Amino acid sequence: MRKALLALKYENTPQLAGPLGARLATLVEGLQWEADFLVPVPLHPARERERGYNQTQLIGQSLAQKIAVPLADDALYRTSNTRAQVGLTRQQRKDNVSKAFVARTDRVQGRDLLLVDDVYTTGATLGECALVLAEAGARSVFGLTLTQAVSPADHGGGTTEWM
Repeated sequence: MRKALLALKYENTPQLAGPLGARLATLVEGLQWEADFLVPVPLHPARERERGYNQTQLIGQSLAQKIAVPLADDALYRTSNTRAQVGLTRQQRKDNVSKAFVARTDRVQGRDLLLVDDVYTTGATLGECALVLAEAGARSVFGLTLTQAVSPADHGGGTTEWM
């Protein structure tokens, strides 16, 4: 999982998003919860131009097709070009993404949303996105990630390990 996700994010291999989205679909299919829309965590436009794509959006497209939930990739926008979260402590991550997102009320109000990201480390990104979506009127927000990272940075420094 780690190798595939790193390749998708940093080695220009967008074709890996399909199989990763399909893997997430196997997890979602067993849940007794229905979403109106699937919302991928957005990249800032500058970072997306640099990378050539938003890996989470591509994973979301694959997942949305597999579970027959419409993709709402226009429901949430990243307005701040925040620094990369790698190597940041829990508090630094939270501060880094604070007020970095804006939701479209007309897309999310009264809706049950499935928020998708690639990696869960401290929950800062998912938490901020969920807060913004809730403030815009979402009825509920359920977060889903491909993998969870264990970050020694939260315990005094080091590199991130993925489960």
